[in-house]
Amino acid sequence: SSSFKKVADQQKPGSPHKKVPAFLGVNTDLFGGGLSQVEMEKTKEVNNRRSKVKQAVLACLMAFLEGCEDDKLCVQMLTTLQWDNMMIRMVECFQAYQDSNLMDEVNAIKEGLGYYHLFRFINNFDKDRAVIEPIMSRTQTRKEVAQFFDQRTGYIEISRSGRLERIYFELPGECLKGGTLDEDFEEMYQAERNDPDKKQQEYLSNMVRLIERESYHGYVRKTWLSFTIDRWEICRSLTFYVALVLQMVLVLGGYMLPETVDQLRAQDADESEALSPSERYILDWVHPDIVLAAVIICWVQLALCCLRAFCFFWAQFPIIASRIKEDNRIGESDDDEAEDGRTAVGAEMRDNLENDDAGEEDDPEEEGAGLGARYQFQAEEEGEHEDVFARLVAKGPIANVPDIRTKLQGMPSMARLQLYFQMAKHPWIIYEFFFLLFPVLAVGLSNPLLVSFALFEICSWRGSRTVIDAVRFNFVKMTQTLLLGLLVMYIWMIIGFASLRQEHQDDSCRNLFSCFLAYMYSAIRGDGIMTLMDDIRVPNNVIDAFEGGRFVLLRVIFDITHFFIFILILIAIITGIVIDSFSSLREESDNMAEDLRTKCFVCNLDKFPLDQDGIGFDRHVRQEHNPRWYLFFLFSILDKDSSSLTGQERYVKSLVWPSQDYSWLPREQTFTLKDWELGDEMQHMREQVGALGTQMATLMRKIDQSLQHKVDADVPGRTAS
Repeated sequence: SSSFKKVADQQKPGSPHKKVPAFLGVNTDLFGGGLSQVEMEKTKEVNNRRSKVKQAVLACLMAFLEGCEDDKLCVQMLTTLQWDNMMIRMVECFQAYQDSNLMDEVNAIKEGLGYYHLFRFINNFDKDRAVIEPIMSRTQTRKEVAQFFDQRTGYIEISRSGRLERIYFELPGECLKGGTLDEDFEEMYQAERNDPDKKQQEYLSNMVRLIERESYHGYVRKTWLSFTIDRWEICRSLTFYVALVLQMVLVLGGYMLPETVDQLRAQDADESEALSPSERYILDWVHPDIVLAAVIICWVQLALCCLRAFCFFWAQFPIIASRIKEDNRIGESDDDEAEDGRTAVGAEMRDNLENDDAGEEDDPEEEGAGLGARYQFQAEEEGEHEDVFARLVAKGPIANVPDIRTKLQGMPSMARLQLYFQMAKHPWIIYEFFFLLFPVLAVGLSNPLLVSFALFEICSWRGSRTVIDAVRFNFVKMTQTLLLGLLVMYIWMIIGFASLRQEHQDDSCRNLFSCFLAYMYSAIRGDGIMTLMDDIRVPNNVIDAFEGGRFVLLRVIFDITHFFIFILILIAIITGIVIDSFSSLREESDNMAEDLRTKCFVCNLDKFPLDQDGIGFDRHVRQEHNPRWYLFFLFSILDKDSSSLTGQERYVKSLVWPSQDYSWLPREQTFTLKDWELGDEMQHMREQVGALGTQMATLMRKIDQSLQHKVDADVPGRTAS
């Protein structure tokens, strides 16, 4: 607290701390107009040094206010600190950011954000909005400065020890508008919606996976191979459109196979079957150009596919390997041993800290001087909790954040073979392998038709994925229905082979093998088994229907029942299954969209209480519990050194890595709704106190009246005596 006293004393006349204001003075002149280059560099160095000291002071002040719930201290700061001078300094930081000769941009941003975060935090306790907001909006310049730092500020709320806390943090440069991480991250929302616990667990797991992926991509972007990520979508599009252009050239140019060309030339040599002049012109002049163009396009496609394979191998392959290793728990025994080692170290830390706490008990009055019992760093409150280990982990060293590059290193040989085996079955890897294989075969075999495999790239489009998902969603049901249809077809084949073999055309059912192939090819398409049978000779009467061993009625029943059961019912069932899959997918998508429209994705609060008693649902999900800001917060603490983490950041990081504990995410609570509930409770208490006061006053009047009546009644008696 002595450092804060020195900072406060600098604004008083006659302060004994003469050296501190020279570095911490709010009104220190940043600008050295008319100075030489050497003097400007010296001034810039001094400004950077002063800025770092002020950043440290602001960080200490924010750490001092960390987790603050009572408004007494913050209200006192509203009336004692010189907020206008801080605003002037924040404007100077913005000007220094614009002019790099005055201060490094990093220091200007960090110091300005320190002031802005302090403004935003204290403004929550300015109930009348009479101090902070008027100062920040007094001039147009101040509004622009506040907007500048607001665009670089993220805000989240966390739950710690059953308490809700605010965190203002600097958005990483990649997360700003137009940055590499300025995306919607739809995969982040792929979580269970009915179970809040599972929803938050999957939400956190999705964020951790996104962080691992983007961290690896960030590492790649720092190298000359950044194009493997930044140009990945362009490379995919080029391979598709080049293949499409090749198919158009082949179709419109009338491409023919070499065997067909040889046959036409042999035919033209025969004078009896000579080609027409137009056919000869196409064969001699057009077709060779088409072949040459196809060869060139095939080589271009091969080069693009090689580039695509390299981009995939460098930018996507390690991510797939990491997720396969995690999902299949490959090498889990080694990870368990490492986890046991970390647990042993944590237990040793806990014992040491408990011994230190038992041997050296600080005086509570010295620890919380001038702060009150609530701000004595919760020493007494922490002693009441049984789960001390989580808090000690937050105070001690933080586990290293898993990295994709380190995950795949040091694996045993058997675990690595198991990983390779699982990767060989991954659909994306198989697809990219064939995507490269077919252009190689097209060039090697001089067959441009093989490049058409690249047209399957259309399956990755959003609309095509919907169709594929609909088929895949009920693929088992469709397969079982198809097997049932094949069973029906086989039974009808047995009946036809045993009883109606002579009714088949061209001896198509001479033996069981030929009969099976005929029914497989013809009976399940078109008009069913009618295409395999001879035409029916319609009898004139019932006697003619059975004359000569031709069972016409049996044949009619045989054809109609097969057509009705197989062609109408089973095909309709398969069609219904596909339609049902579309309906299920649409219903699931609508439910997820409705959940996002009516519930906070982070804390699971409904829209109604936020609209009625909070700041409104739309503002809540945009400003208080923005899912992307929680992701950006984890990005911001990812690469921070443990010594530069705040207590809140250290707490969150220790829970997320490596255990992925989601208990720090708020559950059905937010500050604005909490403030309203507290205000309503206070109003209710005031009403109760007022009613109690009225009852007490009425009771006192009745007591006074009773005493007065008694006194009046006793006076005549005493006079008479």
